[in-house]
Formats: sequence, C-alpha cells, structure tokens
Amino acid sequence: HIATNRSTDYHYGYTFNYWQDNDGNPIDKFTTTNEPLTIIANTTVIPYNLTIDTDNNRHGRVSITIPNKQDKINDEDGNFLGYRYGAKIRLTAYQHASCNFIGWFDEEDNFMSSVPEIEFNIYTNTFIKAKFEPQPVLLDYEYTTTRTSCTIDGVKDKTITTLVIPNVFTDIASDAFSD
Repeated sequence: HIATNRSTDYHYGYTFNYWQDNDGNPIDKFTTTNEPLTIIANTTVIPYNLTIDTDNNRHGRVSITIPNKQDKINDEDGNFLGYRYGAKIRLTAYQHASCNFIGWFDEEDNFMSSVPEIEFNIYTNTFIKAKFEPQPVLLDYEYTTTRTSCTIDGVKDKTITTLVIPNVFTDIASDAFSD
C-alpha cells in the first residue's frame, strides 16, 4: 500500500530539475518501505522578460513599477534576470514637452490602450511599445525635447527667409540657424 500526499497545485513559471529528499539529496529511484517517504521537486524559477520600446526616449519615457519586489528575479550577484510568472507590472508613460502620448502597442503593432498608466500580469516574455508623437508645430524643425524643454536645433527647409518661432520652444541652440 502506497499513500500519497501531494499538492495538486501546478506551479507555472518553474522548470523541474529532479526529485530530492528532505535533505536536498537527489533521488533517482524510489524504494517502497513501510515508512513514509517525503520527496520534493527541485525546480528553477523561469525569468520572463519585458521589453519596452520608446523610440530611444525621443518623445517620451516609461517608468516601470513592480508592487511586489519579490517578483523581480536576480542572480547570485544581484544582476536582474527577469520577472516571475504572474508578476504584476505597472507601466507609466510620460510625454516630453511639446509631444503627445499616442498609446501602448504590442509586438505586431496592435493598439492596446491610450491610457498613460497600464497594469498587467506577465505570463510570458512580453514586448510593449509606447508611442509618442511630436506636436504638429515641431515638424518643420530639427529639435531636441526632454520632459521639461524643447530646443530648436535647426530648420528642415534651409531656403526659408522668414520664421515665426512657435511658443512651444523653450530654447534655441546657438548654431540653430547657421549653415
């Protein structure tokens, strides 16, 4: 007669390595006895990756918040490896000055949401793109933008002779209008 007392919960996000006893010794074969035998599954947690594309932060940036710090997986040296299966992740998009947040898109460029803050659980390697666009008044200029400033670096049409500077610009680079 063999009695079993096992968990019926399946643990997603782990790779099975081998069976072990209470002392951590691997068990390669089982021998039946009249004594209870405890076996433990030795597993390794699988890190899931989150890739966020922001077009090199040209028009905005994204912050990542992980409410449960234990959902981040690090190696023995403290280097980040990924997130645990089911980890809750919060992404917040911040648009730069004179730019607009368009929305979140998946790997196939399918629209997901236009809300700047989204929250989800990660169950696989995940790719998300935050799309931003410059305000239309910027399109005639070469410019640099940050969260708080927008600088004219030049004009795209070098033949123009008269220019009205839109008030969205906070600065003009010293060589913006030189050839």
